[in-house]
Parts: sequence; structure tokens; C-alpha cells
Amino acid sequence: KMEPYKTHLAYVKERRSEKEAEQLLDEALDQLRARRGAPSSK
Repeated sequence: KMEPYKTHLAYVKERRSEKEAEQLLDEALDQLRARRGAPSSK
């Protein structure tokens, strides 16, 4: 039987908890803001 196609997001959600995902997003946004010279949200 063929497995239905999974999106990238579905695979990510299998590997990461909601809390881990939030942390990664915060870190990535902080890095982007630092590169753009914008103030951090924290």
C-alpha cells in the first residue's frame, strides 16, 4: 500500500515538539533581525 504524500511540515512535526519548534523559530528570527539590524523582540 502506498503512503500518502507528506509535506515537509508533517515530517518536521514528527521530529520536533511544539516547544522545540518555537525555540528554533525564535533563534532563526533573532539571527535574521541581527543581520538586518532590527531590535530583538526579547
